[in-house]
Amino acid sequence: GGSMRRILACFFALATALGAQDLEPASLGIQGRLSLPEGSFRDALGGLKGPALGLSLYGQMDLGEGWRARVALGSDLWTKGGGLPGEDREIRAFHATVEAIYVLRDEGPHPVLGPYLVAGLGAYAWSLGADITGTGETRRVTHAAGTVGFGWRIARNLELEARFLGGRIDPSLTAAVVMGAVNLRF
Repeated sequence: GGSMRRILACFFALATALGAQDLEPASLGIQGRLSLPEGSFRDALGGLKGPALGLSLYGQMDLGEGWRARVALGSDLWTKGGGLPGEDREIRAFHATVEAIYVLRDEGPHPVLGPYLVAGLGAYAWSLGADITGTGETRRVTHAAGTVGFGWRIARNLELEARFLGGRIDPSLTAAVVMGAVNLRF
């Protein structure tokens, strides 16, 4: 709907602004995630049996002095394991995010192996299954959510991250998710 168009318009405006910077060339990549919901988020799913899957496409560029910026578009899906047949107890999120990365061991303009911190803010379009909303209908809401994490570049094009996602979905439901991520850069 209209909110998704606004999210995409913001994402492309940010990507264009970052792309206009005349610094080190930007890199593209994909991020795969496994995540475990906590608290009321896990309860809404009726107890999750296994990790959820997520995937993002991102653009990242150096800003200098150890700082990098990343913009991403992605999606995650959490479903209840072992639910009743026909039960709609799943939560989906589509998101557009902007993240700041600080390399803890900066050695100039070339890619550095080692640790970094990452923090970001994004617009998350949530879709709550009919058996979660209690109304018998799927509910869609869009809210901001934040991420913080720690990463380690283990090879020129490979990074591992431990992340936490937090934000409000509706008055009775908070997104609290622990994530493990793998970034493959092109």
